[in-house]
Amino acid sequence: MKKVSIVIVVLLMLAIPFVSAQEDELPDLILAASPGLHPEGIEWDAEGERFLVGSLTQGTIFAVDDEGNVEPFIEDENLMASIGIHIDTVNGVLLVTNSDFAVTSDQNATGVAQLGAYNLETGEQIYFADMTGLTEGRNFTNDVTSDPEGNAYVTNSFTPVIYKVDPAGNAEIFIQTEELGAEGFGLNGIDYHPDEYLLAAVAGTQSLYKIPLGDPASLTQVELSEPLGIDGMVLNEEGNLVTVATNAEGVRRVYELSSDDEWATATVVASGDAIPDAAPTTVTLRDGAAYVVHAHFAEIGGEEPAQEFEIMRVELVEDDMDDDVDDEEDTDDTEATDEPQPTDEPQPTDEPDADATEEVSG
Repeated sequence: MKKVSIVIVVLLMLAIPFVSAQEDELPDLILAASPGLHPEGIEWDAEGERFLVGSLTQGTIFAVDDEGNVEPFIEDENLMASIGIHIDTVNGVLLVTNSDFAVTSDQNATGVAQLGAYNLETGEQIYFADMTGLTEGRNFTNDVTSDPEGNAYVTNSFTPVIYKVDPAGNAEIFIQTEELGAEGFGLNGIDYHPDEYLLAAVAGTQSLYKIPLGDPASLTQVELSEPLGIDGMVLNEEGNLVTVATNAEGVRRVYELSSDDEWATATVVASGDAIPDAAPTTVTLRDGAAYVVHAHFAEIGGEEPAQEFEIMRVELVEDDMDDDVDDEEDTDDTEATDEPQPTDEPQPTDEPDADATEEVSG
């Protein structure tokens, strides 16, 4: 019996370096070599062992391997600008929001609101839903998620509406309310929570909402520990929300939010840096690691198009709670003084970013 215990201990000790080696094998940076690609959305396809990305300029969905090789996967003439993409792993479907990117710079353009669904293995189109006529106003379908039954939920950034599209491609308004609106760029990232509600971000007001599937009208705003204009987002295995977001200082970073009260409130528990000048937009998870795609908005339509686009692994560093306690103690000391002292707490911006292209999600 003693020998058996020794063997088990030895095997466990050998397994620890193996697990670490697997984590170390994940690439830190992939340079997707495709001039003018400008990917907005990204997903890790675990079955296909590849990244899938959209294209703001081409519409085509591309597959990217760890060496940065880029190959077309879905070429659909309906796709003008593929914005958000989402893998419905339960049903083996890739969902793609389709929009007219020109609407982000032309106030007179009305845009389109569309969603394509494709077989994840073959790329064959399952349906192509057009929601443009369901509402009045400007349209920019942005992000998409799905529930276990295969229903898709799609955000519109210029009209405060979330659409619901069933597995057959039948579309309807899931919720429309000014609470989800903003001056300029509104609804952005969205994800489905297994407790049967949606988490949806309104970038322009730096807010996050919880929307029950059974009663969307009873939506509530999540109280965030700090203002964040959330772009792309995904729930991890711990139930935390990993996001690319613009903070109160106007800097785009990657944040992990946690909630212990069913998303009545949420706190930033970790954060990390992408490449702010390269316009990080959306995040996906690969074996638990966060990978962020960079769209290079500023170079769209330029004389020299961007040649490579970064898919970057971002390490999320936990916030030091001890420092927060020290800050509170310092605040107490400050309040005890006779003269008022300036606060170091960041203040939210009064207005959303005027450049809508800085808030496009996937």
